[in-house]
Amino acid sequence: DWVFHQTDVDFHPSIPHGHFKGKRQPKLDCYLGWVYKGAKQTNRLSRDLIIDLWNDDKFRSFADKAIQWYMGAFPRYKWKMDDPRLLPRRR
Repeated sequence: DWVFHQTDVDFHPSIPHGHFKGKRQPKLDCYLGWVYKGAKQTNRLSRDLIIDLWNDDKFRSFADKAIQWYMGAFPRYKWKMDDPRLLPRRR
């Protein structure tokens, strides 16, 4: 039910992040599984679902392209990590 946009200019809660059924809110942090409505955490998806997401080759490719696009479009953005191109490891 989560829709991800490769060239989403919004950085909250993560790059990339999901939109529930393509709507503006709620949003999914695809790294930690937190669901946000505005700035408030309202729910959390299971760890297994997030692992499955990052184990999917199509999503990994999508996320890599989204991150590279964001780095080019917003070169002054301060990332939470040293190298945002390092995706979560497969499990």
